[in-house]
Amino acid sequence: MSTKDDKATELFEQALKGFEAAVKANFKLQKETNDLWTKMLSESGFPTEWQEKVCSVANDTLPVMEKNAHEAIKLIEENGKSSLDLLKKAMETAQSASIEESKDKTQQVWETYLETMRKNTKDFLDANSRAVKAWENLADKFTANPTAK
Repeated sequence: MSTKDDKATELFEQALKGFEAAVKANFKLQKETNDLWTKMLSESGFPTEWQEKVCSVANDTLPVMEKNAHEAIKLIEENGKSSLDLLKKAMETAQSASIEESKDKTQQVWETYLETMRKNTKDFLDANSRAVKAWENLADKFTANPTAK
């Protein structure tokens, strides 16, 4: 059983590293795109006021995107570990010595599963709420909304 757990952990870690690399590559691409747009705007005949506004919004966007990427990696890592723990508990249930022990372990698995789902849903909603708020703030800044903070 330990080698199966080790293999599952190894596969999860490989998947996480792949996801992390993809997030970092995406962030690098967005930064390079931002730099390109900044360069294009500065070299064009675009009005200076618009250039400054677009560059300012783009520069404000990068830290928000980076923070969101780090939060996404953290959530995926936490969820992966929770899922592996849940899987281990489910496997232990099959090895119960008695019906009563099996019943107790099954109940624990379901309680853990439901708690994990609740936490994942809350984390997902919180992350989306922060992302929407960040985009709202950027849109307000770009449009020079007087109520923007």
